[in-house]
Amino acid sequence: MSGLPGSMRKSFAITGARRMGKTTLLRRLEIELDSCKQLWEKGGVKIIPIYIDGMALPAEITQSYLWNIIISNVQEALNHVIQTHNNLDFSLFKSIALSTLSQTTLIPRIIVIFDEIERIIPYEWSKAYWDHWRALLSNTPGISEFITAVFCGAREMNAFKVDLTSPLRDILEWHNLYPLDYEDACSLMQEPINTSFPEIFLQRVYEESGGHPMLIQYFMQYICEHPLNDAEHWLEEAIKKFHRERRWQFSDWWEKYCSTNARDIYTYLSAKNEPASRRELTRTFGSTTTDEAVEILLHVGIIKEEDDGFTYRVNGQMFHKWYLEYGILDQEPQYDHFLLERLNSVDPDLGTILGDKYISAWKIFQSSPPNYSGTLVELRGILEMLLDKFAPKSIVAKEPDFKPESGKQEASLRQQLRYYIKKKYKNNETTKELVNEYNLLELQEQLANISTKAHRTASSLAHETATKDQAYQAIKQWESIFYRLLPEKE
Repeated sequence: MSGLPGSMRKSFAITGARRMGKTTLLRRLEIELDSCKQLWEKGGVKIIPIYIDGMALPAEITQSYLWNIIISNVQEALNHVIQTHNNLDFSLFKSIALSTLSQTTLIPRIIVIFDEIERIIPYEWSKAYWDHWRALLSNTPGISEFITAVFCGAREMNAFKVDLTSPLRDILEWHNLYPLDYEDACSLMQEPINTSFPEIFLQRVYEESGGHPMLIQYFMQYICEHPLNDAEHWLEEAIKKFHRERRWQFSDWWEKYCSTNARDIYTYLSAKNEPASRRELTRTFGSTTTDEAVEILLHVGIIKEEDDGFTYRVNGQMFHKWYLEYGILDQEPQYDHFLLERLNSVDPDLGTILGDKYISAWKIFQSSPPNYSGTLVELRGILEMLLDKFAPKSIVAKEPDFKPESGKQEASLRQQLRYYIKKKYKNNETTKELVNEYNLLELQEQLANISTKAHRTASSLAHETATKDQAYQAIKQWESIFYRLLPEKE
């Protein structure tokens, strides 16, 4: 709050794993900025906070669209006529911004809060976009002195921090969101419901969750649906329920976020069963490997640092239990029996076709062929059959707000996914805990983006040589996607 609107300008990068509380932090920041507008205006400063929610952006994003969001908000805040430009490039944006800012008697402070930057990173123009932001924040007279920003994201945002070529690396103040400490975790468990729990209960929740806010909220939501005087019993039930229905979350952390080096160091810490010093890890794995791996493991929240970063230990009993059962690979990995049951019970008309394709994908993988692309073809086919059954293009095109995406005449895969997810979750009472955890729009966008990207990758590799590692990574990603697309019925 002191850096964003103040004369000593500071811009920030906020990184943290999924469901770590990034959006909660940014929304609170937006509220704080709004609440102090009048106070700053008395001092001659016009605060203009602009919140860009990456999850709420349209399916196809352009630089013009993003620059228009900022300039239209500035024009509205300064009581200028709002103008939208069809092809607003950076040069024209600067020209309009300079003209607009020069006409106000107050000192403007534009504060752009950009949540979920991952939405724009896949676009080819994104590198130029970040280069433009570097210029805006540091080297554009007439604008730079009036603008600050907060950029927020998960894995991809964290990559900007360690990438020596990143245009944002040295002009932002970087902050990581890690799991809560014990005192804050206790506050999260008790303050919202104005209840005090026994120390033994609080300790157990903290040890199981490792202080991860998503897990704590999952536990507490389940517990609050039952008598609080038996909270310890319902905690046990919540833990079982998560391992039974939501373990794909842990698979995501392990398969998607953790590099090979990160997994090796976690394995080392797990086997050691006690804290290890940074010196010990460096001697065992090397300095560069240790730095990279520790950064990732702390980012995900599955290790914890002690002694101001000189010692590390495994964090969170729930994840560690999952790791011991599923993270340590057998010589021959096997298919997921629970997921197979779900696929086989999706629809009577489909019978076991989806399950058969899933088994086929694993059999191709296990047969060690010269090319593993057949595995990806089978996984892609499951999604296509699912959408053909429950979200056919002809039905999606009849939706009142349907508009074909650029260059297409019929519903796209992404539009089919949005339709399917909306129908699946909106009308399914048994999945309320998942919908409550995510805004439905966010859930739609996140699953649609992940699934579309996985389908695109599978399609490209279907005509190329896919390696065993690529096939295994694809299987684990698709299993995670199917778990979320097919919520377990109670």
